[in-house]
Amino acid sequence: MKKEYFVAEPVTNPEFIARLRSMGLSQYEAQVYLGLLGEQAADVATIIRKSGVPQNKTYEALETLVDKGFAEQVLAEKKRFRAAEPAMAFARHSARVRAELAAQEQAMAAIAAAAPRGPAREPSAAGIRLIPGVQVPVVFEELMRVANKELLVSLRAPLLRVGSVEQARNVRAQGLRAKWLVETTAFDDHRTGKALRDWAEAIGQVRAHDAVPMAFAVYDGATVLLDMREEDGSRFALLMPNRALAQDLRALFLGLYAAATPAEELRPAKARK
Repeated sequence: MKKEYFVAEPVTNPEFIARLRSMGLSQYEAQVYLGLLGEQAADVATIIRKSGVPQNKTYEALETLVDKGFAEQVLAEKKRFRAAEPAMAFARHSARVRAELAAQEQAMAAIAAAAPRGPAREPSAAGIRLIPGVQVPVVFEELMRVANKELLVSLRAPLLRVGSVEQARNVRAQGLRAKWLVETTAFDDHRTGKALRDWAEAIGQVRAHDAVPMAFAVYDGATVLLDMREEDGSRFALLMPNRALAQDLRALFLGLYAAATPAEELRPAKARK
């Protein structure tokens, strides 16, 4: 059954507001947009009452919502507004984002063309890069796309995210020799366990081990992406193009993988106990 959404007055649904904010709306803009839904020609007083946003902020939010394509002004004796239907608002948002990215790509290309060329890198330089936590998934996928022969990935619990089944099938279709070692308790996590099992079935070559010592990925036996955690819980990764280290971690991985249980044979936690 299709899920239906009901917007309360004043609008305080934190899930909806969070999703709108992820698309670039401010807190007040999100509240005003949700307050406008269902209205054909709402005056400002009605919008203030429904959204719970102060009057001066309501005017500002309405102006920016119209500019962003989330709202429209209705012709009338006094200013009235209506929300763009969610599907239309998202289509406009997507088009604006694509246009902005295209402009940014052109700007970066111009900067790259004008940038001075530095001296050649010393062949003995380590080339180690520190990757902020939010960029780790992007870097991981970039390296996965350029890997030619082999990908070995070791994952510890708890998992912060699980890839989509569709993405897993695409990776499998590429023909890359990929093996995945996942800490057993990750399959029992009530938040991600079901999604992890579905993902494992789609991507193949996934095994579970009770004692995964570290999270890392080895690309073509030559490059390592090593997951790191600070004492405060923040995460980052080290990207190291170091064949010796990659071969050591590859040997560690294959030893653990040989002793691990294929994901499709893994029994539920209660049965294992």
